[in-house]
This record gives sequence, C-alpha cells and structure tokens, in this order.
Amino acid sequence: MKIGTYIDTRYDVLSCPHGEVREAGVRCGDSLFRHQPRLLEAFHALRARHGAPIAITSSFRCAGCQARLRRSPRYRAAARSEHEYNAALDLRPWRYRARPEGGWSEEEKKRLQEEIRRFARWLEETDPGLRIGTRLYGETLLHLGAGFLLEPNPDPLNWRPGVRW
Repeated sequence: MKIGTYIDTRYDVLSCPHGEVREAGVRCGDSLFRHQPRLLEAFHALRARHGAPIAITSSFRCAGCQARLRRSPRYRAAARSEHEYNAALDLRPWRYRARPEGGWSEEEKKRLQEEIRRFARWLEETDPGLRIGTRLYGETLLHLGAGFLLEPNPDPLNWRPGVRW
C-alpha cells in the first residue's frame, strides 16, 4: 500500500525536523507504519469506513519535540508519550486537520466532536485492544495508541490494551 494514498504528503506530520536517532534505530521522520503495522491496519479500516480523507496530525515525535509540547501552554502533552516510541497516531477528519487561529466555532466544534466519537466507536469495533483517547483533548482529536505492544513496555501501568480516556 502506498502511504500517499491516505496521507497528503504536503503536510509532513509523520516526521519532526531533528533527525534524532532512538536506541532501536528509529530516526525522526521514519515511517510509523514500518514499525507498528497494527496501527496502519486500524487506520486503513477507519479510512475505508469513513470514505473520506483523515488527517494524521501527529505520529512519531523525538524527545525534543515531546519536551517542547510539555512546556507549551497550548498543549497537554504527557511526560511519556507513545509518540516517542513510534506507537501512536493523532487523527482528525480532513476538513478539521488544522485548528484555526481563533479556534473552531461552536457549531464546527460540535460537528468535529461528533465525528471524533464516531471514529472512536468504529475503531473499538475494528480493534478493541488499541488504546483510544478523546476526552483529554475535548473530543477534538483522537489519539490511537499501541504502546502496550512494545517490548519491554515503557509504561505498563498506563499503556494497557483497551484503555479509553
């Protein structure tokens, strides 16, 4: 499968600019899909069911990118993230791929939240073991994670199969 079929490569969200190399040989910018095929399968099923493009707003992040997000007042980034281990995707319907400078109108936000909840239901049907987060982000973003598949699991208390938040 060609990644470009599902991802508009004009938006380079599958990489970060630092070129950092992780212990496992994963470099910033490496394709998430090479390392976590279960996420690709779930994403592919969601995209097919949705019948329209889905924006990946984030995938692999190096430690530097994650640290910047933790310091940013705009984001609520975790101290340890599945993104740092190439085991997560953040998703939105394509038309909501970028948050407008002034934020979404109440009507747009309501429609976006409905779509995110629908995505979460579909993903639960597709692969109930994947971790799905929506509420932490005001239901304006869907986090899809597979950190529990990592050996060893860096955060076994939180990265368990089927967790919803």
